[in-house]
Amino acid sequence: MLASILEYHAVVEAMTQNCQKGLHDFELLDEDWDIITQLKEVLEVFKQATLLFSVKDTANLVNVIPMMDSIDSVLEVGMGTKKYHNSIHLGLALAQWTLNCYYSKTDASDAYRVAMLLHLRYKSTYSKDHDWEPEWITASVNIMHGIY
Repeated sequence: MLASILEYHAVVEAMTQNCQKGLHDFELLDEDWDIITQLKEVLEVFKQATLLFSVKDTANLVNVIPMMDSIDSVLEVGMGTKKYHNSIHLGLALAQWTLNCYYSKTDASDAYRVAMLLHLRYKSTYSKDHDWEPEWITASVNIMHGIY
């Protein structure tokens, strides 16, 4: 939707600048257009995640953690840059807080732990490569051994 708004920027400007149509109150300032552009940029990772998990056979436990890590990385980088409007920074911080709430729930799920360890591509290397706590890795391995 934001892409469409940006694509029709000139049309929207022309419509809202015409006071006779009664739309002048809805005219967007240059700062508003900048925020829309920035918002489209930061929401791209969420669009990609949605598209990925909308495809058959990709919405499984083992794909969730890497996607959450990818989203977290994008949010972290976005918050560290000065190019975004304050409202975008606030949105990024709230999104990261929400993501971390869900992420912490995966720690309580044996299914997520075991799925990551049993996946041929990840095993325990994913958690080590992403600097997870050694205690978490050990606990996950113990859980897996207890189940299998």
